[in-house]
Amino acid sequence: MRTHIKRRRRARPSLRSSRGTPGGAIAPSPAAPERLAADRAGARQSAHRGRGTERRAPLGGLQKESLQLDRVMAYYYNHPDLVLPEDASVIWRYMELCKFQSMLQWNSIFFSRADKQTDKLEGEYPEGMVAELERRFGNGILTSNARTPCTFHEWHTQKEIPSRLISCWSMGPSESRRMWTEYTHCKESIAICSTIERLKNCFHDKVEPVVWIGSVRYGEEENRLPSSSSQWNVNFWLYPFFAKKEAFRWENEIRGIVNIARRKQAQLGHSQNGCYVKADLQILIESVWIHPQSRAGFRDQVGAVLGTYGFGNVEIYQSPWDSLP
Repeated sequence: MRTHIKRRRRARPSLRSSRGTPGGAIAPSPAAPERLAADRAGARQSAHRGRGTERRAPLGGLQKESLQLDRVMAYYYNHPDLVLPEDASVIWRYMELCKFQSMLQWNSIFFSRADKQTDKLEGEYPEGMVAELERRFGNGILTSNARTPCTFHEWHTQKEIPSRLISCWSMGPSESRRMWTEYTHCKESIAICSTIERLKNCFHDKVEPVVWIGSVRYGEEENRLPSSSSQWNVNFWLYPFFAKKEAFRWENEIRGIVNIARRKQAQLGHSQNGCYVKADLQILIESVWIHPQSRAGFRDQVGAVLGTYGFGNVEIYQSPWDSLP
């Protein structure tokens, strides 16, 4: 049986449709793939796996900070290569309370770098695919600040992967005991309950970069491509960032990806592990669930944090540990 704090429900913002597409072609020229507008504007990465060091708001007196954060503005773009379940599908994001407070304070979602994930194969291409792309870019790729062309593999590992930032969500009708265990460090943690529609619509600034959202593909079968590269029919710059090993299938992951160059990350100075991307949290947050084994009084603390940042009417729930799948 699930218990919750009964709070007066506020009027929820309408789920506005997100329109607009980034300019530019899908396939870049070998000399300058970084000019690809859709990709430069698009994707670089869990938050689930990125147990990063994003800037955190102090939990002390719960006073609303007057600090300013130079956040990344972005909007959702429906990429044809990415598959998503129906909009009403329920998704979850697990985190410690201090990270949740930072999220509310900055009205943003933290996207963590692909090269900072616990999965060290994040963003890696299948071996055969690398060989084909090396052949395709046989003359090398000339970057804007280098005189000597680099190989495709060098480009991908040194430039693409560090610039892909990810926010990862788990899809399912209810919380997961394993997700609580794997992706929170302590029992003073919460899970945001949302939907795919809300996640898409919370990015609506109509300013590049774009956020690409899609389901993760698992295992060799789901990630197999035709032997002939002329039949791939995929955006190969984006392809590896939505591919995972079979061992991760239990996560049932939905992820958003944004592309922020390392120089821009350094200028923002949010964290060595990623950046905050502005999001409309009034749209995103459907409800908040506290850790099933959290201490007495923790729900009041979560309620105080929500109230401090203007979310005092968000419903707070708690499930018995033994009831979770």
